[in-house]
Amino acid sequence: SQVSAAQNILFQNGSIVALMGGFGIGNNPNAHTTGVGLGASDVEISGMYLHQTGANTITLGGIQANAHHPADPRMLNQNTKILESIFTDLAYTIDSAIPIFTSYAKDTYIVHNDVVYVPYSGICYGYG
Repeated sequence: SQVSAAQNILFQNGSIVALMGGFGIGNNPNAHTTGVGLGASDVEISGMYLHQTGANTITLGGIQANAHHPADPRMLNQNTKILESIFTDLAYTIDSAIPIFTSYAKDTYIVHNDVVYVPYSGICYGYG
């Protein structure tokens, strides 16, 4: 799933099982025809069960220049909440993958999540 150039998005009480990757939130500048693919605001992921993904389960934000110094203010990723979700048995294909990876995002809340049985780090916040 890729959320880009979007506002007020809610993923709640669902599951992602046996996928290569999970959620991409505002991390692909080419994901939208407007060219504002980095911009995602007011996105909430809560009460989710995320199990057996092959790579990063949630990737919030990009790592290229427009991620940390956006040419257009609409490209800013902001007000993201990752709450009360269960992350288990992850990174099957890429063992250095991370359940929650966040870079260059403003006002991000990662609260009350269970992260278990991962081969590397549970949460990675920041880049560069």
